[in-house]
Order: sequence, then C-alpha cells, then structure tokens
Amino acid sequence: MLDRILRKKETSKISGLSPTTIWRKERAGTFPKRRKLSTNAVGHLESEVSEWVEDPEGWEEKHGKGVAV
Repeated sequence: MLDRILRKKETSKISGLSPTTIWRKERAGTFPKRRKLSTNAVGHLESEVSEWVEDPEGWEEKHGKGVAV
C-alpha cells in the first residue's frame, strides 16, 4: 500500500494542531516525526498522522518517549 506524504498545511489541518505545536510534540516524541523529502522539503506519512488522530494517547504509549508536553 502506498502512503501519501502530507505537507505542513495538510498535517496541521488533519491534526487540528498548529505547525509550532506539531514541531514541539515531534521533539517531545508525542507526534509522528516528519520525513525528509529533499534538501528543502519535509512531510509526514498520512498513515502515522491518521493513527495519531484516532488515538493520540495510544500513539504516544506505542511510539512516544513518554514525555508530556
């Protein structure tokens, strides 16, 4: 199955979080990490963001560092 790459605006819209909050949560290990697409481009995997949206706490327990933001 192919996984779509979500850019910043779409990730923010789907998650309901601001880009700054997404960045903070990524650093804390409580949101899926972005993937480097090229020198100046990054994106998130749609499947990972969707999994986080469905169950943020469950995602953090399964993938996160256990650090609260």
